[in-house]
Amino acid sequence: MNSEHELFHAALVSCAYLLVFAAAELWRIFGNPPREHTRKFVHFASGAICLSFSYIFASHWTVLVLCFSFTLVMIVTKRTGLLKSVHDVDRKTSGGMYYPLAVYITFFVAYRFNLPHYYLIAILILAVSDSMAAIIGKRYGFKVYRVEEDNKSLEGSVIFFFVTFLIVLLGLLLLSPLSRAHCIVLAVYLSLLVTAFESISLGGADNIFIPLGAMAVLIKSDGKSVAHIGIHILILIVISLCIYILISRTRKLGISAIIGIALLGYAASALVAPHWVFPVLLGTLLFSFVNVFLEEPARDTDMRRIRPVFYILVVSLIWIFIGNFFREFSFLVYTGYVTNITANLSILWSRKSRLIHEGRCSPIPGPLCHAPLIVRIVVLCGLLVPPTALLDPDISTLFSLVVTIVGMVIIEGVYRVIERKQKGKWRDIQFLQCTALISMIVTLIQLVVSQYFYRSALSLSPVSLLYYIIDTVSRTG
Repeated sequence: MNSEHELFHAALVSCAYLLVFAAAELWRIFGNPPREHTRKFVHFASGAICLSFSYIFASHWTVLVLCFSFTLVMIVTKRTGLLKSVHDVDRKTSGGMYYPLAVYITFFVAYRFNLPHYYLIAILILAVSDSMAAIIGKRYGFKVYRVEEDNKSLEGSVIFFFVTFLIVLLGLLLLSPLSRAHCIVLAVYLSLLVTAFESISLGGADNIFIPLGAMAVLIKSDGKSVAHIGIHILILIVISLCIYILISRTRKLGISAIIGIALLGYAASALVAPHWVFPVLLGTLLFSFVNVFLEEPARDTDMRRIRPVFYILVVSLIWIFIGNFFREFSFLVYTGYVTNITANLSILWSRKSRLIHEGRCSPIPGPLCHAPLIVRIVVLCGLLVPPTALLDPDISTLFSLVVTIVGMVIIEGVYRVIERKQKGKWRDIQFLQCTALISMIVTLIQLVVSQYFYRSALSLSPVSLLYYIIDTVSRTG
């Protein structure tokens, strides 16, 4: 395709977007619809236009320019109070800015791997499933659950699942050589995961997580057998049910937090190795049956949801992703993965003990209530570290225990120093963000120590890590 055709198609797409915005504004002014309806109309129509990108554009640079221009329009109109059909909603959202970013990244991945039908499926899910779930959930949703500032409904999530299932099933049946059984099983698997991503997304971030999550699942499942995908569906359901049954009894975490923890456990099992799920499951058992980690919420609206859980677990999730890229060297990142979990549980334990001492939390009977650091080390590290290490012949159990204990003590020690200085000045979420940063730094140091101990042939630093991941993706493409 020559440059003239590329420019002509870009001009057509730009005109189509302008018509969509104009139609949404006219509908808002003269039709007076619910504010969410005009926003979802733009969402749906924009997605419909984006569907053609894999077939009319030969260069990802053209799509980058279009998406950048679209983002600029969104930023300017939001700051100037224009385009109220998109921006004038009851909740805070940056979905309009995330949308073009997601379209470009999804297009680039499809372009790089030569998978235009995967791009089509991912964008259809974003355009259709998300819009249908929002509109129907808003009108008919009665079983509402909170995701921080946002309200979502069980009915909306069910609609999202079934619409996504139909899109993936029909897309694979029509555009891929897979058998009918393969298409059905893969559609169920992808729909479950993407529905979970959508249900915990905040502030319009579902515009990124939905298409990129769908694309990642499709690529990851490429070449896998029906039995393999079926086993993963079963593992996902079993892990999710276990986490839900354990945590729901405590009534301290909301459904979005439970979904987030379940996804972390499944990611550890699916992306690295099945036995990597043990720190998550055992940590959940401790949280559920040893009442020393969180104070009781005064009411259901005070339950912790996905945001604090995200900051507590994000470092472990990062090490899971890195372990997936370096499967043969995943033992190098195990200490970072488990140290973040033990350190955060220890900090929560210590924090609740202080709240009880200050009279700001109901007292808890039993010797574990005010357990010193050595007891927390024995309980947390002794329970969470060995199971995975003992099942993995590449991991040294003794080394993992020692490095995890040292890392846990350093993270909690630095946290306590910062907490004393910032107490009364920072909100809880800022302390969680600070802990995540401390944990990331400490676990990076642990990575260097692990390479020295195991005498690994792979030399990793933050820069070489990023370079290796980019180079691996490039060579795969």
